[in-house]
Amino acid sequence: MAKAFRQRAEEPRTQKPMKRASRSAAASPPESPRRQGYLWGAIPTLSELKGALPAFALAALSAGLLRLAYRPIYFSPIAFVALVPMLWGLRRCRPGIAFYVGWLFGSIMGAFGTSWFVIVDRFNSLVWFGIVPLAMAIGLYFAFSAAFIVKFARRHQPWVALPLAMMTWAGIEYFMSIGPLGTPYGLAQSQAGWLSLAQVVSLAGMPLLSAIILAANLCVMETIAAFKARYGQAGALTRLAIVGFVIIAAHFWGAHVISAGRDALDTEPVVNMRVALLQPNISQDKKYASYSLEDPAKRLQLADELAMVQLDQLRQLERGEVDLIVTPESTFTTPLADVEESLQNRLYGRSVMREVMELATDFKTPITICEEDNFFRDKDGNITEEAIPAINPETNDFYPGYSAYGGFWLIRPGEDSIRPVADYRKIQLMPFGEAVPYFNIIPGFQEKIVQVGTFARGKLGAPVGFTVTDRKDNEEKEVRLGPSICFEDQFPYIHISHARKGANLFVNVTNDGWFDGSSGPAWHGEMARWRSIETRIPMVRCTNTGNTFIIDPSGEITEKLDPMKPGILKADLKFLANPPKTLYARLGNLFGMICFGGLLVMLVAGWMSKDARE
Repeated sequence: MAKAFRQRAEEPRTQKPMKRASRSAAASPPESPRRQGYLWGAIPTLSELKGALPAFALAALSAGLLRLAYRPIYFSPIAFVALVPMLWGLRRCRPGIAFYVGWLFGSIMGAFGTSWFVIVDRFNSLVWFGIVPLAMAIGLYFAFSAAFIVKFARRHQPWVALPLAMMTWAGIEYFMSIGPLGTPYGLAQSQAGWLSLAQVVSLAGMPLLSAIILAANLCVMETIAAFKARYGQAGALTRLAIVGFVIIAAHFWGAHVISAGRDALDTEPVVNMRVALLQPNISQDKKYASYSLEDPAKRLQLADELAMVQLDQLRQLERGEVDLIVTPESTFTTPLADVEESLQNRLYGRSVMREVMELATDFKTPITICEEDNFFRDKDGNITEEAIPAINPETNDFYPGYSAYGGFWLIRPGEDSIRPVADYRKIQLMPFGEAVPYFNIIPGFQEKIVQVGTFARGKLGAPVGFTVTDRKDNEEKEVRLGPSICFEDQFPYIHISHARKGANLFVNVTNDGWFDGSSGPAWHGEMARWRSIETRIPMVRCTNTGNTFIIDPSGEITEKLDPMKPGILKADLKFLANPPKTLYARLGNLFGMICFGGLLVMLVAGWMSKDARE
């Protein structure tokens, strides 16, 4: 492999094949280093770019092939060879050029995964100016991966270069998924159509599976190069056989894990309950108008009408019919749903939270709602959970300094007072939708350019619990919900925390109405499946306009509603009362952190050795 990535990748045909099996795809010894490009090689020359055109074309081909592994085609096996064209093109590239080849590949993949954002231009036309930079920002991670892989492959023998390449890819993919701008997209998601192999993520997370996929592509490319060069075949075939064995073993192990998990439902303590997931299918245009119309009277009237849509759907249920009722994110656009009734009565003639509480008591069933959770400040600047002291009587506006959270409440039967603080507050905020990370230091960027407010970030806490009478044995059982709001279902760390603290059922509430008419809602729903695979904990996912479904511990969608139609999904659930913690749930992102740390160590060591030589 190391020789396969050197500039002169093949021996002259007149030269005899080398007999050392440890050598991979043929190459002459590396040329003496010479300065290329501008700024110490960071910016390639025009002649270099022209010479690398085949590599760029092969990178685009790889991106197109890899796209076939994701929804809606789900041809997962192609991921194990999709990168071969790009890797073949990188053989003749120095790391500085490999960076730009990888950037093109990553930007195309980033565009595949984010281009659906442009549909929100009906709310903010500036989105068109952000989609290309977003795709290119995602592409940067792949750019660094390609550059470092080529760099390590040139400096080390194949048996060292292969694990270093896996470490590089896994470490950078982990780094890509963290922080307020985290984008948890990677190679592993390509295996959603091959659930037996996907179970590998329960060991060390998505970076491990991505590293295995990369290894397969590298070994295939190296084997082709070795046979083309007519030497080094033995070593290349050995590495390919080892990686192939790992993939096959992982497949059978995953199939066993799925089977054992289903068998455990017949031997271990379980919870049998029935849920109702409500999909009101409220147009996002109406929801947006209900809090953005300039006329306050029309705004309040529309918000009240939309609240009635969800309340009427709730009233379709009957007492004792289900054990948990879940409503989507932002079902009610009625402001101040979480504060005192007197203010709501003054504005709307009723309290929406009070009506939900009364329905929960009448049904004898807990109801979840997800709305804005506010902390206000009074005229003296002191924090208050009540709205009336925070309203300036002269202007009828709030005093400055209040905070807003995305809040998740579990309304239990019999509650007689409105709780101003939610059971769970959203932690991972939507960049440029609920917060403007980093860029908000630019004066006016957030308010005038992006035109969004800023939500506060919540904290990870204990699961939200309630008791239910088991529908099979009539015993009282505890249900411990691990909540997530909207695109939080893409982030493993939230669900790992819930699993460690004893959650036995995940509940995700989402409003993807912003992106109706695009592939975004389906793409988003696809990502949620991985949280159950990683932790072996089922998830109920309730949305406003579509992709409302139930995910079993293996990641399979068992029941769902048709998108873009109002409906109620009533389903029987059977899940482990105390699910065992997967290795990934216990160790968290340790593998990804080790890989990223190892990459940094390798880079520092390389720089130090270079300085020593100079």
